[in-house]
Amino acid sequence: MNTRRIFIIILGIVALAAGLISGYRIYYGVFMIMCLTVVFSGIYTLLIFLTLRYSQSISENIIAKGSELSLKIHLQNNLPLSIPRLVFRYNMTECSIAELHQDKQIWLRPFGNSYSEFNFNAEYSGNFTIGLVSITVYCPFGLYKISIDMKRFRFLKPINLVVLPAVNTPDNINLNSMMSEGNNHLYHQLHENSIQVDHPKKYTYGDTLRSIHWKLSMRTGELYSKKYEETSQPSLTLLLDCYEHGYIGLDAIKIEDTLAESSSTILNYALNNNLSTRLIAYSNSVVRINGNSTLDFGRFMESMANISYHSNSSIVDVLQIELITGSTLSITSGSDRANISEGINGGVILITTNIPSALFDELVWLKTYGINIRVIYISLYGLRGNMTKTINELTNAGVGTVHLTVEDDVLLSVEKL
Repeated sequence: MNTRRIFIIILGIVALAAGLISGYRIYYGVFMIMCLTVVFSGIYTLLIFLTLRYSQSISENIIAKGSELSLKIHLQNNLPLSIPRLVFRYNMTECSIAELHQDKQIWLRPFGNSYSEFNFNAEYSGNFTIGLVSITVYCPFGLYKISIDMKRFRFLKPINLVVLPAVNTPDNINLNSMMSEGNNHLYHQLHENSIQVDHPKKYTYGDTLRSIHWKLSMRTGELYSKKYEETSQPSLTLLLDCYEHGYIGLDAIKIEDTLAESSSTILNYALNNNLSTRLIAYSNSVVRINGNSTLDFGRFMESMANISYHSNSSIVDVLQIELITGSTLSITSGSDRANISEGINGGVILITTNIPSALFDELVWLKTYGINIRVIYISLYGLRGNMTKTINELTNAGVGTVHLTVEDDVLLSVEKL
C-alpha cells in the first residue's frame, strides 16, 4: 500500500481515537479533514483522468530500414486545476530496441498543453506498433493513481509503422548457371506441359494436323483447331520460409529482419537483370508475386512488409505443393512423385531458419529430379549441433547452401550463392 495512504489512515485513526477519549472537538476536526482529503483527492484525480485529452502522430507510416522517424505526443489538460504529476509510457519501437518502453513525467498547469517529440532510427524491418502504451494520473496528495492501458481500449487506435527491409544491390549473384542448369534438366520433362489450351478457333492455313479439334470439327462440320497459350514460367523462384521459427523478443526481430533483407537483396538483383521472378511465401495467407523488371520491385516490397513469420505451413509442405504435383504423397513413394510441377522452369532459392531431416530429404530428392535449388540458412549466431554436417552434406549432394547469421553482412553472404 502507498506510504502516504498508510500515513493518512493512521493519522485519521489516531485523531478519531483521541477525540473519543478526550472529547475535544479539535480531534474530530482533524479526523474530518483526513476524510475530506481522501474524498477530494479521489474526485480530483477522477475528473482529471476523464477530461484529459491526448493525440499522437508519426512523420511517416512507411519507411525504409535505417531511416529517421519522429514521434509526437500531445497531452491537454481541460480543467482549471493543475495536474501535479502525470506519467505517460511510450514505445519508440521495437525496431529501435534501445528500450522497449520509456517513461516521461510531466506537470500540466490549468488548461495547459504538453508537446513531446522523440526521434529515432528504425534499425530493423517489420511491422511495429508504436506510440503511447499507457497514461497514469496521480492525485495531488499521492493517495491515488489511475492508469489507462492503451491495448485494452479498442477505440484508442495505436500507430502502426511499417519498416521496409534494406535494399542491397549485389555486384553479382551466380544465378545464370543455376537457372540454365535447371532448364536443361527439366526441358524434356516440362516442354510438353508448358502450354495449355486457351480456346478453339477456326482452322487457318499453317495450323498443324495435331492441333485440329476433331470432335468440334465433326460436330460443326467446319475445321477448328486448338489455340494454345504458353504458360508464364519464372526463371527464378524465391521461396521464403514463414513457418514458426521459435524465437521471441529481439531475437525474433533480428531473425525476421535478416529473412526480409536476404529476400529483398535477391529480388533486387533478379529484377535489375530483367529475370522473370516469382516470390512464394505461405504466411497468414499465400503470397505469390510475379515480376520481370525493376518496375515490379515495389509490389514485391509492399507484400513482403505484410508477411508474418508465424505460419503453420511447414516448408516441406510448401515445397511439395509448389514444386511437385500430387503434393500429399510421401517422399518414399518413388516414381509416383516424378511429375514435377510445370511452373518451375529455372532455379529455386529457399530462405529458411531451420533444416530438419524431412527438409533435407526433400531438397536432395528435388535435386535428384532436376530442380536446381539453393538454400540460404539463417541462424541467430553460429552453427549448432549437426548443422555443419547437414550443410556440408547438402552441398555435396548438389544443393548449394549458404549460412548466414543475423550479425553477418547480408550482401556479402548472398553473393556467395
